Amino acid sequence: MIVLCLAIPLSDARSQEHKPNFIVILADDLGYGDLGCFGATDIRTPNIDSLARDGMKFTSFYVHQRCSPSRLAFMTGCYAHRVGTTKVIYPRDRMGINPAEITAPELLKKAGYTCGIVGKWHLGDWEPFHPLNHGFDYFKGAWHVAADDGESAEREGAFMENRTTVSETYRKCGETEHEEVNGALRFIEENRSRPFMLYYASRGTHSRWNPSPKFVGTSTRPNRYGDAVQELDFEVGRILQKLDEIELSQDTLVIFGSDNGAPLNSPGPSNAPLRDGKWTNFEGGIRTPWLMRWPGHIPANVTTERIAGIWDLLPTFCDIAGVAPPHDRVLDGVSILPVMLGEQESTPPRDSVIMDGSTIRMGDWKLFLKAEKPGGRNGGERMGTAAGTLFNMKTDSSETTDVAAENPDVVQSLRVAAKAFEQELANHSRPIGRLEGDNKDSAKPGTKTRKNKSDK
Repeated sequence: MIVLCLAIPLSDARSQEHKPNFIVILADDLGYGDLGCFGATDIRTPNIDSLARDGMKFTSFYVHQRCSPSRLAFMTGCYAHRVGTTKVIYPRDRMGINPAEITAPELLKKAGYTCGIVGKWHLGDWEPFHPLNHGFDYFKGAWHVAADDGESAEREGAFMENRTTVSETYRKCGETEHEEVNGALRFIEENRSRPFMLYYASRGTHSRWNPSPKFVGTSTRPNRYGDAVQELDFEVGRILQKLDEIELSQDTLVIFGSDNGAPLNSPGPSNAPLRDGKWTNFEGGIRTPWLMRWPGHIPANVTTERIAGIWDLLPTFCDIAGVAPPHDRVLDGVSILPVMLGEQESTPPRDSVIMDGSTIRMGDWKLFLKAEKPGGRNGGERMGTAAGTLFNMKTDSSETTDVAAENPDVVQSLRVAAKAFEQELANHSRPIGRLEGDNKDSAKPGTKTRKNKSDK
């Protein structure tokens, strides 16, 4: 089953239920094997692990292989290749999330939510793409993760609150984590009496790692990577403690995950037991650790292998909040609320994932439609794989053994499904946003990006 979702209204019963708060904590380049609850023994993450103990662990949760596309998928409920780009949006790129898109916070505002983001936006650093123009009421953070060489500091490294530049000082990732979470705690406090959505897009675990001084040397992992993960865990703990203090833990769905797998250019991160990492469509690049806690709704200490993805968050939030997703466009996301609630439905909400014409996973099978290289500049002994390679995800999540020759019918079935999706995508894709007048060809898709406010 290839999941394509034309939005449908919610049932009246669910739409009348109490609206919980939403907190999404998105780590940056975090490895699949770098949390205690996912097997790490040399990095301490007790606060993040508590979300697994008190909630649900997703072991087959998918994202895109790099930063901007995953964030775009979260905001729009679509694969990034449906909404205009699978590339990173860099500083001074005159492009970003299309103002014609209807985002998760814009939809939640219809249901009375106040929405805030702290941390890394990474969906365009020009005014039309500003988070305050896409449903957020509060923003504290930076356009991007700061560049390692100090270039682009004026646009990229500046630290902002709403539209005010708090500091022009160049800051590397990790240097503002505590300050950003201070903003998150203030946002929670100020909105404690009404439903809210908080999106904490941490930058601290993005290479190169620059944890606060008090965390340096607290982990045995090389290059201070483990130190940065432990600082992230500390900041997550501050958010969870705040919810406890103001008695909102029971009324808040907390979600933790990572935007893509860890890069393996330098020692430190681990995507074990998955293969390779960031910049690839191997499992180590697109499958990341995800946790969800919602006391009284999500069963505690449960692990699910059901397939889900970051594009599923928007329709799931709509399902919970009692607001209909956009009905005038195709969404790739589906509500995974039945999975979260532990319902044993006969047909799972999703059984497939298709990555920008490169790979398709359906059920237990994953086929590479194109050849795949190892990720990053320093592939080392890591090997690529050829087009037509088939892996069994149930028995071989490390993608070590090609079983295409033994399963020609499976290969053919996946090829047919992928081709059908690509044909549908060609008819229902949408452009990335571009600054008006940016291209000589004024008719180029995406150059006209004014939003129709009646669609909000």
